[in-house]
Amino acid sequence: MYSCTECSAVVGDRHLHREFPGGVIKLTRCESCGLAVDKYIEYDPVVLLQDILLLKVPAYRHLLYNAKIHSSVYPKLALMTLLCNAYISTKCTDSFSLAL
Repeated sequence: MYSCTECSAVVGDRHLHREFPGGVIKLTRCESCGLAVDKYIEYDPVVLLQDILLLKVPAYRHLLYNAKIHSSVYPKLALMTLLCNAYISTKCTDSFSLAL
């Protein structure tokens, strides 16, 4: 069962994309928001990692609902998210205290 990465509406068991001859991929549209159900299936993994580091919610929805990954990746992903969030929080606090 898949979920839209933009509005988190349940898409069901439909495919996320259709493949045509010549390597052409057409993404499935969400019935709720009208956007692509999962734009990250055609993105490079580096772009996905960049969006994860930027704490973008659709990237996390892709990993949690639509990606086919091993269960051992989730603890590593959680640790990486916590470390990035702590770093961002520390930098924001430091820059705020310097401004005073």
